[in-house]
Amino acid sequence: MKVEKDSELDQATLRIIVAGCALVWFGVIGFLPGQDVDPYVPVMIYISLFMLGSIVLRMAIARWPGHYPARRILGMVYDYTGTCYGLVVGGEGALPIYAVMVWVNLGNGMRFGSRYLAIATVLALFALFMVYLLTPYWQAQPYMVLMLMITSTVIPVYAHILLKRTRLASEEAIAANLEKSRFLAQASHDLRQPIHSIGLFTACLREASLGVDERRLVDNIDRSLLNVSHCPVKQFGLGDHNGVRAFNVKLASTASEFEIPSRSKLATRSMFSWSHGPIPARSTALTRR
Repeated sequence: MKVEKDSELDQATLRIIVAGCALVWFGVIGFLPGQDVDPYVPVMIYISLFMLGSIVLRMAIARWPGHYPARRILGMVYDYTGTCYGLVVGGEGALPIYAVMVWVNLGNGMRFGSRYLAIATVLALFALFMVYLLTPYWQAQPYMVLMLMITSTVIPVYAHILLKRTRLASEEAIAANLEKSRFLAQASHDLRQPIHSIGLFTACLREASLGVDERRLVDNIDRSLLNVSHCPVKQFGLGDHNGVRAFNVKLASTASEFEIPSRSKLATRSMFSWSHGPIPARSTALTRR
């Protein structure tokens, strides 16, 4: 809702600014050397009234925000009507305000979607055709009119292609972020389970009568577990396949450091257990826990 309100408000604000620029334009060309301001006076009066109507329309959008298709289409008709009046009455000097049609076309399409872009394109072509019928100068320049109509068609089509690609890219990015978040959550959960289990086993080992070397080995394991448990999953770069592979290599290299010592120590511990009896009951209880 807020995005739609801001879009329509921005379009309404730009409508007032563009109308002010058009008013300045007609005022400037009317006072140029060799020019008569009288033919442009009706256009300047109309633009002044157009600005007042634009202010009222902006106040209505601010007062009643939301998605109102009829209001948006009414805004397009309002813009094209004002532009057509300026082109018909202003004559040759009003040709630069054709840019307003391009702005209305692209502005509505970029803000409200491809459907409104298509509607604005149809209205723009109809407006150009009406100007052609009502203006003798345009009737004497058919190739210019054809060029303006082609421009009013090609630019919106290209904008529609860009809008479609942007929308697809945005949807793919959102889906990829969701998949990454789910994967990170699952990876974090899967990492914590074995870390917790290994921590319980090292706690059991500490309850046994270990030698200096065995206790140092258990301390190294605990420090490694502490570093892994305090490290966020994202720091391993698990967002892609290469990151998972790098983490697996890192984990395998860490395990290999303790593999040979742990085998020899466990073998010694196993012989010690068979010769001196089973592991104390307290350690067994901790293991079950």
